[in-house]
Parts: sequence; structure tokens; C-alpha cells
Amino acid sequence: MVWEHGVGKHFFSQSEGNLYALESAVLGKLRYQKGDVAGYFFLAFSHRFYSQKLLRNISAIISSAIKEYLIKHSVNSFFSNDKQEIVAQYTTLFFNAPILINSFSAENRCILWNGECQRLFGWSKDELNHFPDPLALFYPDLAVRERVRASVTTVPGEKMQEWYPIDKNGRVLTTLWSNILLPDHSILNIGVDITARKREEQRLARKAITDDLTQCLNRAGILAQLNEILLRNRHHAIQNGMSVVMFDLDYFKSINDRWGHSVGDIALSCFGRELQAHPLPGMVAGRLGGEEFLAILPAADSQLAWRFIEQFRQRLTNSQVMPGYYDLRISFSAGIISLRSGEVMPVSEVLKQVDEALYGAKRNGRGMSVIAGDTPAMGS
Repeated sequence: MVWEHGVGKHFFSQSEGNLYALESAVLGKLRYQKGDVAGYFFLAFSHRFYSQKLLRNISAIISSAIKEYLIKHSVNSFFSNDKQEIVAQYTTLFFNAPILINSFSAENRCILWNGECQRLFGWSKDELNHFPDPLALFYPDLAVRERVRASVTTVPGEKMQEWYPIDKNGRVLTTLWSNILLPDHSILNIGVDITARKREEQRLARKAITDDLTQCLNRAGILAQLNEILLRNRHHAIQNGMSVVMFDLDYFKSINDRWGHSVGDIALSCFGRELQAHPLPGMVAGRLGGEEFLAILPAADSQLAWRFIEQFRQRLTNSQVMPGYYDLRISFSAGIISLRSGEVMPVSEVLKQVDEALYGAKRNGRGMSVIAGDTPAMGS
């Protein structure tokens, strides 16, 4: 609707002054795309327009401008609200994700540190940023830190790398990480804590090579260790050579016959426990089967091995195997073979020679130790 003049007199009183003096005006409608009225606008002028056509053109221009503004404002408002909702969702996802997500700036400041990182490592983001080099908290060893930094690339690797950071309490963790250098030179790290899984794998691996009764290595475990240590000795990695000792419990069948197999099991358990109670450096012990045991003594010559065996024999003699069984004592025979540093001998030959030395001890009265190639001597 258009008023060429006197519009103020139609809508206002004289007491309203400037409004009463308004001359021409335009009243326009704003419509939705479907044609429904969305609203109105009223534009008045203090002077006359003699052309209705001009007033109608002004109305059309204003109407179009208002529509454009409202549409733009609505779209921006929609996307702004939508963006805020998306950001809120991703923030929640980032903080509560069951994986490790963090990021460090080019200045070595922590800029992202999600809830899983704080739960696992015990540090908050603010605490980390109190340290000049936060990475040192997780990798105190400088050489390890340098390897961690060197693992960062500009593209994600095909495989995650295994690292062993420590937490706030000094506990060593096992983690898998993928690191990427971003265009702004910050570093994004995504990781997974596999400490529990690794511990369980190690437990199962130990169980697979451990004798349940004596807690020594089982036959497979001790022979694998013997092969490994022989290889080290072959390459002069063991400077003073090595010794291997084979034990056999004397008259073990009589223990089973007199007291029963359950007491025999206790005797075997006692033997294994005492054998490992005071080991020489690097020593490993295992049960070959039945009442036969094997001990590997790196860096021990035959005389040191002899002294170790006789001290063990004395402890075993003085120990009570089972309360109430005062006349139950464990005696053993032992064979010893020693190799010089760099000496080459296959596992089969070592076992053959040490078994022959053990047989010599049993043949000459038991309760003694024999060094391969030497005359049998009584044990203390």
C-alpha cells in the first residue's frame, strides 16, 4: 500500500509532532516461499513522493533486501547452532574416547590431552605444561626420547610403534603409538595402552616354559636357554666361560614308595625352590623331567660351580622338607661340565657329557658331584 502525502494525519495525532507531519509512506508484506505472509514493513518519509511507481519500486527493493537478510541470518544461525552441536559432540568424543589422543605444539607445549591420557599417565595438561620438556616425564632416558622424536613423520605410518613410557607413579607401561607432524608443525599422537595385554602375554609365555610343580623352567624352557647361552659363549659374550650342572635326586623312588607321590611332589618342589633361592649371577634352572634338573651358570668355571653346588647341598641337608617328616631328607648327585669362553659345543654334546659326569657320581656312591673328565669326589 502506498501513500503519496498526508500519511501522518491518518495514523498519528497532532500531539505526536514529527510523526503527524509525515507525508508519504509504503506498507509492504514479506512472504514465505509458499506465499504465506511472514511479516510486514512500514516505511514513511517526511516529504512527498509524487510518483506511486517510485514508492512501489522502493517497496520492492526494501522487501527483497529484508528477505535476503532474513534468509542469510536464518542459514547462518542454523549452521552456527549445528556447528556448535558438532563441536560439542566431538569434544565429548575426544575427551572420553578409550584411546590415547594428545598433541604438542612446535614449542613443546601440550595443546591436546584427552581423558584417557590423564587416566593412564596420571598427569593433567596443566601439570605437563609446567615442565620445559614434558616428554622427559614419560621417557627419562635421553636416547629413548630422541628415538621417540625421530619416529614422528609427515604421513601416518602403516604400523603403530611400541613404546614403554612411565606414568606419574613410575610404572612402566606398554603402548602403541602413531605420530604425525601437522602442517603447523604441531604433533598429533594417537595411541593404545596394551600394558595389561602384554602382561598377560608374558604370563602365558612364562607359563608355557615353566614347570608348574617346581616353578623352575620346564624341559623346553631350560633347553632353549642352554642353546641361547651356548651361542653367547661361542661369540665370547661370556668372558669367563660357563658351566652346566645336571642334578638327580638320590633314591627318589623310595620317597614315593614310603610316603606317597604327594610327598614326592613336595620334595621336588622343595628342591626346585632351594636351587633357585641363592642363584649365581645370570643363573637359570629347569626341570628336565622326573627328578632330574639342569642349572646353567654363565661366567662360572668348574670350581665356582662346585662351590655353588656344595653350598646348595648343605642348605638342602639342613632344610626340613615337610613338617612332621623329620627323617625325610633330600640328597642328590650332580654332574658338571665347564666350557671356556669361545668354546663351541652343541647342546646335544653338552647334555651327553654332563649326563656322563652325573652317572659317574651315582655309580660311585651318590650324594656327590663329578666334573666331566675328573675323578669322582665325595660331596660334603
